[in-house]
Amino acid sequence: RQEPVVADRSRCDSCGAALRAWELVPLISWAALGGRCVRCGEAIGLRPLLIELAYLAMGVAALLVLNGSLFWIGCVLGWVLLGLALIDLEAFLLPDVITFPLIAIGLAVAGISGRGEFLDHALAAILGFAILFAVARGYRAATGRDGLGLGDVKLFAAAGAWLGVQGMPPALLLASLSALAEVLVRRMVTGHVGRLDRLAFGPYLALAMWVGWVFSTPILAG
Repeated sequence: RQEPVVADRSRCDSCGAALRAWELVPLISWAALGGRCVRCGEAIGLRPLLIELAYLAMGVAALLVLNGSLFWIGCVLGWVLLGLALIDLEAFLLPDVITFPLIAIGLAVAGISGRGEFLDHALAAILGFAILFAVARGYRAATGRDGLGLGDVKLFAAAGAWLGVQGMPPALLLASLSALAEVLVRRMVTGHVGRLDRLAFGPYLALAMWVGWVFSTPILAG
């Protein structure tokens, strides 16, 4: 919607009133307000609550698997990827302002482990971009229409920066199988899935990227 995120106050979607700090406490504020705006009385809806629960679930999962600084890195990575997934689901967009820093941070985290680790992850980022870029361009050349957005290409480059070369194939496989599962569910529910139906692939790449990093990091560290 091209609305500011940092430079402006959060507002009620119904009346536009600026929200106060106590109205923005995750989970608690929704319950305290009874799921309604305190000014106009309109229902806030379950979506914000479910999103906050998803953020909490990612934090709990990271806590169960990771320790120390790895826990905080896993949380931040998961929360950023969840934000990207939600944007893609709503707008079919993966903003460069998020994906590009994600690549840089992934390389920085890899660099802490040593030069060899950094080179592996840098190569993975390049390969991730090149592979999906070739797929996107090849599909367009064959069909005359876009089948994969450049945002997905850049996000897979970020996956390479975080996962390294060895982590890329299982991540792409998990993302592809998850997307295929959605297609099958859609087909069972609606009875038809057309070739031109749109599917946000970013959420599945984000999920595979986070799962791959969180659950492989303790093994590599140990």
